[in-house]
Amino acid sequence: MWRNEGVVEIKGSCANYIDFEVECEQIGRWRYTGFYGCLERTRRQESWDILRELASKSQLPWCVLRDFNDMFFNSEKCGGRPHPNNLLTGFGEAITDCELEDIGFIGSEFTWEKSRGTPGWIQERLDRGFVTQSWRQLFPTVEVHVLKVSTSNHLMLILKLNSQIYVPKSRKFRFENLWIKEAECLNIVKESWNTVGLGNILGKIEYCCLNLNESGEERSEI
Repeated sequence: MWRNEGVVEIKGSCANYIDFEVECEQIGRWRYTGFYGCLERTRRQESWDILRELASKSQLPWCVLRDFNDMFFNSEKCGGRPHPNNLLTGFGEAITDCELEDIGFIGSEFTWEKSRGTPGWIQERLDRGFVTQSWRQLFPTVEVHVLKVSTSNHLMLILKLNSQIYVPKSRKFRFENLWIKEAECLNIVKESWNTVGLGNILGKIEYCCLNLNESGEERSEI
């Protein structure tokens, strides 16, 4: 973040979180917290209270991301014993008290595992992202991508703030066969296809058409 236009200011940190604010010229100031929930079940209440305390410290648009060591539903777990109901309920209540909402994810359904390849294989969704409504308004097309990491039993989360969306124009698209002979054509298709969010096939096609049209117009002007 600090390599781009934003300015980052660390507001606090401990074993459970690192909390900082980001100043962006175009959208103003917002807040991000990287969170790690207490591993021991007997200390989960401590995790929830830390979240509540963090929520009370600022009214800035807020995003909280990473390993909460908790789940909302038993459907977010595969293998092993069911997650205790009191932990499911307590975690949900803490998120509600903080006025946070889950922003979902793209990728693997589970983010943590142990004992792969054995009868005791367990998978759980422990890593996720939450935001306040005001933060969501700043980044309406945000995406959380789940990526595999071979050196950890947790998967990596990538927060993409500005996933582009395409607003189609009224004119009809016509593909020019001459474009196939140009090396730039393939690059435009690849870049356009990877820009729009996964699963949005129509959006990918429309955005690709837009960029091909614009490129064609530029070459005609030259």
